[in-house]
Amino acid sequence: MNGHFLVVDDNQPTRALIGEFLKSLGRSFEEAANGNEAIKLIQSHSFDGIFLDVLMPERDGFEVLNWMVRNKTILPTVVFTEAKAKFDVDFPAMAESLGALKGFDKPVTLQKIRAALEAMDK
Repeated sequence: MNGHFLVVDDNQPTRALIGEFLKSLGRSFEEAANGNEAIKLIQSHSFDGIFLDVLMPERDGFEVLNWMVRNKTILPTVVFTEAKAKFDVDFPAMAESLGALKGFDKPVTLQKIRAALEAMDK
């Protein structure tokens, strides 16, 4: 499946890395630097899935997931974060309990992106 994805992370190099992985796999993408930008794009564009960082300024990934649930915007969403090392909390598992399809810890790798896409393609 080709597809058009939203990549949301406040870290531009991470967005670029995920975007390059997606392009190498024949997918297209748009970027958002925070949850507010993500919601605006979700409202105005069609996406086949979302790659969503958990910890971001303005609106974090959990707030975006909650907004999606409240607005009945059901999109395959994969969350990622480096928070486990900082907070000793399994944020990907928490996000899955809030409706995310899958979660993984940073660093982002091609293998993790492929596994996320496989989960989205099912």
